[in-house]
Amino acid sequence: MNKIVKDFFKSIALLIIVSLLAVWITLYYTPNPLFTIANLIPIEANLTKPDNYLTIEKSTKVERNIVYSEQYPNSLLDIYSPIHSNDKLPVVLFVHGGGFFKGEKEMAKYFGRTISSNGYAFISINYDLVPNATVFDQVKQINDSIQFITDNADEYSLDIDNINLAGSSAGGFLALQLLSSYHNEIYAKKIKIAPVEKIKFNSLLLYSAVYNLSEFQHYDSNFLTSYLLSKIGWGLTGERSWESDSVLGAILNQNNYINKDFPSIFITDGNTNTFTEQATNYSNRLEETGVFVQTLFFNSREEVGHGYQLNMHTSASKKAVKESLNFLERVNK
Repeated sequence: MNKIVKDFFKSIALLIIVSLLAVWITLYYTPNPLFTIANLIPIEANLTKPDNYLTIEKSTKVERNIVYSEQYPNSLLDIYSPIHSNDKLPVVLFVHGGGFFKGEKEMAKYFGRTISSNGYAFISINYDLVPNATVFDQVKQINDSIQFITDNADEYSLDIDNINLAGSSAGGFLALQLLSSYHNEIYAKKIKIAPVEKIKFNSLLLYSAVYNLSEFQHYDSNFLTSYLLSKIGWGLTGERSWESDSVLGAILNQNNYINKDFPSIFITDGNTNTFTEQATNYSNRLEETGVFVQTLFFNSREEVGHGYQLNMHTSASKKAVKESLNFLERVNK
């Protein structure tokens, strides 16, 4: 019996080794299996309702799963808006997070209703995810949603003179990419963005965004982390040798494309396991350039995590909502 048990465990160990070796060999040719495995791991998004959600829900409506582009498979959006409104509404276009390879528009289902109840059309979009798309495909897809908003403004009562971009985590990076491309023709050509005619973004709101992906080209860590980052970066950019490509690195660093003509920008982040340092550096650069920036950061006495604004029963989220609305009111007059 002991021999049977030993042989069984030897077989299991051999199977595991062979499987790991097969994955390792496959990853030499493509990063896709890594994202397949990553998508099997649930990520807690910490979505909670605000205390007054029943009141908010009664005062708003949502039009779901509207197709905004025929060019990309995952091109659906939801529009949250006040029930009692006869005028065209200023738009908040929200790009969800999820590391570029996870997430969905429903991540903003409570946050979106809350913002819209204050007189906004809050639009939350899906987009194709890595490895089926690169970050450059994703930003082009988001630009398609701007074209959709422009073409369908009358049908959905949207004020295209007041379009406010917004994004959380990876979605913040994509929203910032789009804004940068609208203010820099050279950058727009590099990432192949054709700005929608006559569109000038009113503002940008960034929640726990990443600002500089080039930091991960030479990330100082252990072998396994460095190896995984090399494969993730390959999937994100579509370039196998992305770590050694300085031109690509410059494109992935949004600090390089700050423009004095940027609209007002709202920046917030937590202080635990997030991109606080990148956020503060970017906001400082904006101020130095003369761009109006409103920030919300937290001291060490209160632990506030990544994407905290979606955890809406917390005091930090309540503060973010209040300051976001104050910011939007100021820039949408």
